Amino acid sequence: QERVQKKTFVNWINSYLSKRVPPLRIEDLIDDLRDGTRLLALLEVLSGEKLPVERGRVLRRPHFLSNHNTALQFLSNKRIKLVNINASDLVDGRPPIVLGLIWTIILYFQSQSSRIDHGLGNEIAKIATNLAQELRAKWVTLSCPN
Repeated sequence: QERVQKKTFVNWINSYLSKRVPPLRIEDLIDDLRDGTRLLALLEVLSGEKLPVERGRVLRRPHFLSNHNTALQFLSNKRIKLVNINASDLVDGRPPIVLGLIWTIILYFQSQSSRIDHGLGNEIAKIATNLAQELRAKWVTLSCPN
């Protein structure tokens, strides 16, 4: 099921990154978002706003963290509630955290635009309930150590 979620989210993200100039793509949801540059590009396309990005041929963990912190601060400024999502978990590629973040972004920006892309909308709607339940369960696990 996680594989289906990742594929659906990759398709949704690519549908927006293809509108960027120059267009971008992601192939692997977890690995391709690790440095934060494509996440910031996605947020720029969705919001129409320009965001500061750490770029370069040799980006390292501090740059990745900076990019993710920029993205998380941007979302926080939009009053998007981010529960247990932090930059280091995104850089480390923790699937439940990455999936949760992308789902939160989808919910916010789809409700803002009041439309869902046809082919992807049905797919996203089908996994919404399951994903929400999984994320809730993982959040409880992370929030309540043994």
